[in-house]
Amino acid sequence: MDYRLRFLLVEDTPTDAELVQREVRKSYPNAEFLLVDTRPDFLAALDSFRPDVILSDYSLPEFDGMTALQLARERLPDIPFILVTGSINEETAVACMHAGAWNYILKDHLRRLCPAIENSLEQCLRIAEHHRTDRELAKNEERLRLALRAANQGLFDIDLESGEMVVSPEYALMLGYDPFTFHNSMALTRERMHPDDVESAQRAYDEYVGGQRDEYRVEYRQRTKDGDWIWVLSRGKIVARATDGTPRRMLGILANVSERKKNEAELIQLNRTLRVLSLCNETLVRATSEAELLDNICRNLVEVGGYQLAWVGFVGETSPLIVPAGQVGSDLGVLGCLREHLLDCDNPCPTARAVSQHRPVLEKRTNGPDHPHLRHLGETLGVRAIIALPLVNAGNVFGALTIYSRDIDAFDPEEIRLLGELTDDLAFGISGLRNQAARQSAEAALKLYQLAIEASSNGILIADAAADISDPPLLHANPAFARMTGYSEVEARGQGLFFFVHNDDPLALRDLDASLRNKQTGMGLLHCRRKNGEFFWCEMAISPLRNAQGRLTHFVAVLTDVTEHKRYEEELEHQATHDALTGLANRNLLIDRMGQSTVFADRSQRVVAVLLLDLDRFKVINDSLGHLAGDELLLHVAQRLTAHVRAGDTVARLGGDEFVVTLAEVADAADVVMVTKKLMAIFNAAFSVAGRDLHIHPSIGISLYPKDGTDPGSLLRCADIAMYQAKNEGGNAFRFFAPEMNLRVTETLELESELRKAVANAALKIFYQPKVDLVTGRICGAEALLRWPHASRGMISPMAFIPLAEETGLILPIGKWVIDSVCAAIKAWQKAGLPEVSVAVNLSARQFNEQDLEATVRQALANNRLDPCWLELELTESMLMRKPEAAIKTMQQLKTIGVSLSLDDFGTGFSSLNYLRRFPVDILKIDRSFITDVATDSSAAAVATSIIAIAHTLGMRSIAEGVENIDQLQFLCEHGCEEMQGFYFSRPLPEEEFLTLLRSGKCLEIPQSAVVPGQKES
Repeated sequence: MDYRLRFLLVEDTPTDAELVQREVRKSYPNAEFLLVDTRPDFLAALDSFRPDVILSDYSLPEFDGMTALQLARERLPDIPFILVTGSINEETAVACMHAGAWNYILKDHLRRLCPAIENSLEQCLRIAEHHRTDRELAKNEERLRLALRAANQGLFDIDLESGEMVVSPEYALMLGYDPFTFHNSMALTRERMHPDDVESAQRAYDEYVGGQRDEYRVEYRQRTKDGDWIWVLSRGKIVARATDGTPRRMLGILANVSERKKNEAELIQLNRTLRVLSLCNETLVRATSEAELLDNICRNLVEVGGYQLAWVGFVGETSPLIVPAGQVGSDLGVLGCLREHLLDCDNPCPTARAVSQHRPVLEKRTNGPDHPHLRHLGETLGVRAIIALPLVNAGNVFGALTIYSRDIDAFDPEEIRLLGELTDDLAFGISGLRNQAARQSAEAALKLYQLAIEASSNGILIADAAADISDPPLLHANPAFARMTGYSEVEARGQGLFFFVHNDDPLALRDLDASLRNKQTGMGLLHCRRKNGEFFWCEMAISPLRNAQGRLTHFVAVLTDVTEHKRYEEELEHQATHDALTGLANRNLLIDRMGQSTVFADRSQRVVAVLLLDLDRFKVINDSLGHLAGDELLLHVAQRLTAHVRAGDTVARLGGDEFVVTLAEVADAADVVMVTKKLMAIFNAAFSVAGRDLHIHPSIGISLYPKDGTDPGSLLRCADIAMYQAKNEGGNAFRFFAPEMNLRVTETLELESELRKAVANAALKIFYQPKVDLVTGRICGAEALLRWPHASRGMISPMAFIPLAEETGLILPIGKWVIDSVCAAIKAWQKAGLPEVSVAVNLSARQFNEQDLEATVRQALANNRLDPCWLELELTESMLMRKPEAAIKTMQQLKTIGVSLSLDDFGTGFSSLNYLRRFPVDILKIDRSFITDVATDSSAAAVATSIIAIAHTLGMRSIAEGVENIDQLQFLCEHGCEEMQGFYFSRPLPEEEFLTLLRSGKCLEIPQSAVVPGQKES
């Protein structure tokens, strides 16, 4: 080398130092040496001498080579450091090399020193070149970094085998991250990528790496640290391949192209908006309806303009609520809840603000603390921008166009200006269509009115009010008027309004004339005449017509032919006042006629007679021959009655077989008797009904006005009481009302009222009359007998209230109560340990015929858990013989329950042995009427004996009731009667007394001469 090298020699032995210098100068004759042997001198030489090579002994008295090496590495790390030592083991040598020594030479091998120095100097030159290159590269990298940062770009380096991706700090800054803490890989890049862009980006990468593309270039969105999205352009090139051609490494750039994408989107959106504006203008020209216009406008905004949702709403007529009228978009469901928020005064939505403030309103804060509905749109539908533009016509806001977009940068000023033009055009178009629709509606309404007038079934007349207002001339008559009257429109034109009206009802015409003169509406019922002379009834309604200034110009009259309606009303009136079967007056008309008759009678000082007729035995005819025959008979009776009274008298039918004849203005009761006898005489002749001659007679009750009453109701009631008196006396007679009759009726009504209260208050009592076994003399049973202890009347006889209960229907709840009470009593006696006895309960005819009798008995037994064998039901022969077959069926149903059946009053009526043998009866009861004279009257004795014999023959037990003396008892015992009851043993007793008797064990003393039943034939 030409330049002088400076050698720093660390050596404490001068001889060794001289040898080293001599050896070095062989190769480097111009070398300069500095000899040191202490630490301070060594440090000073490093700073001042600035050696090119350091040659150091390893062992020195005050200093050593390892320390010198460490100091040199700290001060001059790039200067070669060579150990020149007398002796060093291999381990120490390795340690020195690891510590930074460039080489080591043994002093006895100094010939290796110069080659070692040369090698170290060459290595030092290479290091210096590397440092220079590194500095140049760092400068270039800094320049590149500045350029990339200015261009908003970053670099990437991808190891295609491992997927490791290294990026430049600019990319980290681009995403908002700290470059020193930013970590990246292909997987992380994919995670930050927008979900909609992952597929296209991956496809571009795969196709380029797979050789299907010539270059790698793709744009996608990356999520920044703040959660926003930026557009990134990624371009790269494969820079390394394996020997088989497989790509191993790809370098490229990452550029932020968000601004370019935004500009492109704005340009695209602007073009779309212009296209929408053009299409909407076409729609405004071509639309034929408001609905079509709104639908096409909204559709153009969504499908061509690329907006998410567009809708048009109108302000309500009666409230500020904005109601959607047209909408298009993928999220129409939001409109359902939007109505609830339009009136939110504290935080109105953009649509409400646009309407109230008369200006466009843009909202881009859906992620912030804004309107709840808008927050919902942002969170669930991704809406980021909303604009609402008011629809204005003649200075009045009547609605709004609202548009939603997912792009937060939507609706720039130019776009808003164009949308404002669109909204103005839309408002103009809507107004035009509405005006057109109003015109068409008015024209259609006018045409419809004309058609309605022509097609109306009512006659319609239009008269000129400017002429004679009392009878204005006709200008128009519709076809219905021609059909109604026979006058054509030509014939009617010019005639007075009332030209077809018959003038027999001047009052109706006067009212209508007053309506015309007063220029008011009016209505009247007119008797009119057709062109052919026929009369008809017409209802005319007149109304005045006024022009826009309020001046009267015409009258319109609507005519309705009510002839059929009048006839129908007359029929209804007749039906309302007459009997449908006979055509006679009904109760309503009768009351009216009676009222008129009493007025006339007062004027003439005469009387009015009311005759109430009830046909005797009519029910028998009706039931046996049928209702048609009964109706025919009633019709014949009505005809005969009508034919035999005066014109001023009234014949009425009240219903059923009851008729009333009102004799108006008769002189006195004698005249009434004479007329009544004539009326009774008309029943002497037979009535021909259904091919048969029937004889029937009435019972007639008569009341007189004013003696028996001053009002129709009182007169009818008195006549009814008198009629029942006549019927109770055998019928075919007449009776005048007498006050004592009313007293009896009143008493009966009072008794009925008190009986109802007694039933409701459980005031009725059950008495028990013991039955005695005529063999043992012991009590074997009892008969339950109903008693009514009255607070003021005392004990009321069953003969007084039982028939009344039958008549009023009270017998049904009474009978049910008796059965329930008796079953409960028997069960209570048995639980008390008393002798077990059966109890007989009497059934009424009405109770026996009830459909639920079997259920009633079963329920009573079940409720009290009573064995049916202890309950006996007592029937009468008369009730069974009314409908014997039905009675047998009912009795069989009762027998299935397990109760006993007894037959009372056998032999007192029309007994039938044929039916008796079919009746499932257990006990045959001998009526007290036969027992009373059984010891003194052979006929009574014969009947009683026969009944006992029949009972034995049919396998029944016999029991005699009403036994009151020893002779009667003697007879019964001698003829084999099994049981008896009567005062001879005990009267009917209250339950407490009966139980006392039962506990006492009292027995009947049987006569000694008596024969045990079965030992002597009866």
